[in-house]
Amino acid sequence: MRFISLLIYLLGVLSLSLHGQQITVLDKSDLQPIDQVSITNHNNNFLVVTNFRGEADLSEFSDSDSLFFTHIAFQPYITTKEHVMQTGGIVYLTDHIIRLDEFVISASRTREKKSDLP
Repeated sequence: MRFISLLIYLLGVLSLSLHGQQITVLDKSDLQPIDQVSITNHNNNFLVVTNFRGEADLSEFSDSDSLFFTHIAFQPYITTKEHVMQTGGIVYLTDHIIRLDEFVISASRTREKKSDLP
């Protein structure tokens, strides 16, 4: 009986430690999860990408690692793993808006050579 209760206790502790490194990356403006966010350390030794729920596992990184969060539609964000875990494992990214002065679309019904295009 003691063996079974010890086994259940150990399984509970192990399951908690496995989920303890899980974080979520959210859009700061609408609090929606962001998928495909790249998370790397300062040496680029490890790379983790968030899933469609914005979740990622940081167990590969050490607590003192600086983490770089990058996504093409959001501003880069740099912090430490320790800080992320202290703030509840949630990271907020800010939109990165690209403004274009002007762009031109050139189209025709007939096929044109590339060299004839402006």
